[in-house]
Amino acid sequence: MDGNVTGANLEIVGDTLNLGSSSLSLAGNLTQTGGTINGGTSTLAFNGSTTQNLTLNTATTFNHLTIASGTTLVETAANDYATVGGILTNNGIIRKSQNVTTTGNKTFGLTNARINVTTRGILSHVQVDRADVNHPNANVYTGTGRFWTLVATGSGYTVDLTLPHNLTNQALAQVCRYAGSTWDCARTSSTANTVTRSGFMQMSDWAVGNLTSLYLPLILK
Repeated sequence: MDGNVTGANLEIVGDTLNLGSSSLSLAGNLTQTGGTINGGTSTLAFNGSTTQNLTLNTATTFNHLTIASGTTLVETAANDYATVGGILTNNGIIRKSQNVTTTGNKTFGLTNARINVTTRGILSHVQVDRADVNHPNANVYTGTGRFWTLVATGSGYTVDLTLPHNLTNQALAQVCRYAGSTWDCARTSSTANTVTRSGFMQMSDWAVGNLTSLYLPLILK
């Protein structure tokens, strides 16, 4: 594929789609039921300003991926088939859901969020939305440029949450829950690019907190 291509829905049912160095803009859904997609050096943009589905049936690496403002990109496959080798520009929402039938780890694709269900209770489903802007109620510590909204179906669960971070000092990273009027921040462990908080029992809006050298009030979970 060469040049700039604009379309509504795109379905790949077999053979190979070579994106090459093109720019492909879609206002509808991208569905792959067969074949492969080669990302090349292309830019794929979802710009329908509505909910658009990304349905893949095999591991696919896109080069640059853009989600336009007003667009919610929904990864429909349970497996994490989509990766981005170049730049991911998210001006909208990235959404992925997982059914929960047992305890254990669940990953959420391009949202880059991960949960570990330690006690299931009657938890049956979790949806994660990723927005690459500061939370509307972010403070000086939680305004780190991204937040996630987790929604659960069910109750009686206990979950660990792992989020990505890009802080220079991993020891400053916190997982922060917006509790309606305040931020509740804590950290169980961290790596150079992720931070984990264990033992939460309710879903909410979440952000990575940057402790910096100042005092960050922590509220018990």
